[in-house]
Amino acid sequence: MVILENILDKKTNKEIIKELLASAGWFIAIDVKDYSEKYNFLFNKKIHSGFSLTTFSENGYIVNKKLTQYANTIIQIVLNKSNLKKVKLKRVMWNYYMKDQNGVLHSDHNDVNYWSFVYALNTTDGGLEFNNNFFPDIESEAKLFKSNISHR
Repeated sequence: MVILENILDKKTNKEIIKELLASAGWFIAIDVKDYSEKYNFLFNKKIHSGFSLTTFSENGYIVNKKLTQYANTIIQIVLNKSNLKKVKLKRVMWNYYMKDQNGVLHSDHNDVNYWSFVYALNTTDGGLEFNNNFFPDIESEAKLFKSNISHR
């Protein structure tokens, strides 16, 4: 994993948060595919893993052009600071977790040629768990890692 610092300034991060607060389309985020498994996590296991908002998908699905533009800016900065050259964007998801909510260990893609990154709009008490290590959310940091690695 690579940690990239100083992606955006605090003012821009706050503008993104303001846009996210006014956005429709948030859903309960449980990183499992099957509906019955999601139901089981939420109502039987009592695991609530926050909320997600997808603003871009490779099939052309764009919910919020302004958020997608912000995401593209973040992506370009991450690419410029990393060694990744040829990329194809698959999706953009924004996540929101409240205190005591945790994601479920999952991988974003099975192919070893895919990369994911998590960008922190603000510093929180949460973070990314990756290979049994915890990396806290630090404002303006991006954590870049192989998409096939299990994380939450």
